[in-house]
Amino acid sequence: MSSESKNINTTTGDAKKAKKNKFLTRFICIFLAFVVIFGGAMAVMIGVRESRAVVKYDNVSMGEGVTRFFISRFKTIYFASLRAEGVSPSDSEHFWSDLDSDGISYGEKFKDEAKKYLANVIAANRIFKAYSTLTSDDKECISRSVSEVLKYKANGSVDEFNRLASPYGFDYSDFERAAEMLYCSEKAGLVIYGEDGKNLSSSSELCAKYLDMYSHVHLAFVRTETKLQITENENGTTTETFFPLTAEEKAERAEVIAEITALIENRKAGSSDPWISQSTFEQLQKNYDSDPDMLDIGYYFKDTAKSTVEFREEFSSVVDLAYKMEIGEYGRVDLPIGVCFIYKDEPDPFAYADSSNVFFSDFYSDGADYFYTEAVLEFSKSVEFTRLYTERIDPLKIPRNTDLYIKSWVS
Repeated sequence: MSSESKNINTTTGDAKKAKKNKFLTRFICIFLAFVVIFGGAMAVMIGVRESRAVVKYDNVSMGEGVTRFFISRFKTIYFASLRAEGVSPSDSEHFWSDLDSDGISYGEKFKDEAKKYLANVIAANRIFKAYSTLTSDDKECISRSVSEVLKYKANGSVDEFNRLASPYGFDYSDFERAAEMLYCSEKAGLVIYGEDGKNLSSSSELCAKYLDMYSHVHLAFVRTETKLQITENENGTTTETFFPLTAEEKAERAEVIAEITALIENRKAGSSDPWISQSTFEQLQKNYDSDPDMLDIGYYFKDTAKSTVEFREEFSSVVDLAYKMEIGEYGRVDLPIGVCFIYKDEPDPFAYADSSNVFFSDFYSDGADYFYTEAVLEFSKSVEFTRLYTERIDPLKIPRNTDLYIKSWVS
């Protein structure tokens, strides 16, 4: 190849290379410009949102209007709770300056409770975002529910809604945002623990922790006026029949009650005299008026459990003493029907897994509520109330909102 041809080829190659480099340079510049502009815009948006945040935690925040909405609703709920306690609240300086049973003014107590409520809403939303996102169905539900309020409270007019909401200090866009936050806070526990807390069953550690909160007791009933006879019918059902005690039977039972009571007192005092034993207690259960179906299983009491609530309607003093006793202790409760002797035992591991045990009918749902509440309280400790809250929010001056809110979600 001639030197001239070589020069031509080299020149052509250099030209192509220069052209390519020029294109890449232009592309990179454009791309970087886009990143700078877009990133800057995002930074500005985030900065604006942060600067307007009244309450916040991580990527969850409330602006002033949303905060005012939640306080206006909380004040309505708070007043209802005070009335349930026998207090007659009024949204006045005189009432807010009055002292409650703790020696704290109702005004200070409300401001403190309002902040706790706001922190819980923020914390619940933070938990929801950590585990889930709103689906299209969720968004549709929120939108329909908000539109329903607009339709029936403001004749479908945003301007009219804003006029009605003005005294509270929020507008329609604040209401939309608040509705979404409320929806997420209500759904947060569900996304973690599932319907009726069914997901809790997969965590034996949490189940064991919640089971330890139950009081497991064995009960021995000794009636003093009647005796119980349980008869099994041909179809497998049982019939309970009560018969009056004779004078001799009453005397015999009074003697047994006195003996068992003395054995329990000896144990408590550490006396050298005979103590109550587990075998003696079990024999007492079999000889008198205890429920034979409960002899092996025992009773499991928890203040939030439905079966416990039902049981304490008739035997409240038994449940109260069961809570106070230590494991391994024996106790006595006097009842209108006679005497109930109690022995407090360790919960049986995995007792909650027995679906036929009525005392655990709501174990998973109650447990899920408990652990979710614990999580919300823990997250709420990290919620920040910004300078704007102190400067612009006075919960006492925000009226009660009894009209502009979502009563139920429209599916």
